[in-house]
Amino acid sequence: MGYEVIYHYKEKLNGEFSEETKTYKKRIGDPYEELPPEKLASVIFGQLARRDIYVKDVEIYEITKKKIKFKETTNGIILKNKKYSFDENFEPTFSCEVDEEEKTIEKVESSTALANPPKQEKNEELNRIIKKMTFVPEPQQQIDLLKRGIKLTPEKDYNIYKIEKGLNGVSEIYTILDDRGNKQQVSDLCFVPTSNLFMPDEQESGLSNDGLSWQGVINDNVPSVRR
Repeated sequence: MGYEVIYHYKEKLNGEFSEETKTYKKRIGDPYEELPPEKLASVIFGQLARRDIYVKDVEIYEITKKKIKFKETTNGIILKNKKYSFDENFEPTFSCEVDEEEKTIEKVESSTALANPPKQEKNEELNRIIKKMTFVPEPQQQIDLLKRGIKLTPEKDYNIYKIEKGLNGVSEIYTILDDRGNKQQVSDLCFVPTSNLFMPDEQESGLSNDGLSWQGVINDNVPSVRR
């Protein structure tokens, strides 16, 4: 461990010590090294032995590596007992204090959710995959989704279960499952088609799945009837 030492001292001016008491803070070592107490004592002795100052008091604090609690929420994170949310510039800002009662309630709700998983009735429309799309958002789109509590991974493929028209009548709204397994609705502007658009057997046959769209040429050795 390291140490932080605060000296309370008076300066010597014109042969006399001033009435004003000042403070001086010094860090010795760091949390990742084992600093022997003898080293700390040596540094303090050096300050006490100075003739140009009078050290009245010394405060010593240990600097240790300590784990703190972290939790991700729908629109931010919790560090220790403080909740931080993202602003419009995607910068963390202090939101509120999380007391022990709220944390206990969160634990109880989490345990209840695990013991009683949600019914599958809300996922009836998720039984059929319409297509796959790759999530490639613009930075502002990613920020807006995080503010809505939607967590998606860029460059990741997602199943599209339902497609609806957007409010402008041009864009589309995709129903997907986000990284937390929650059903979400996201604009198609955040997605691009995946690279695997056809199966190998489609390449070989030259026909689409319905057999109606002609994609190639078959060499059938039919003799020409022209002379």
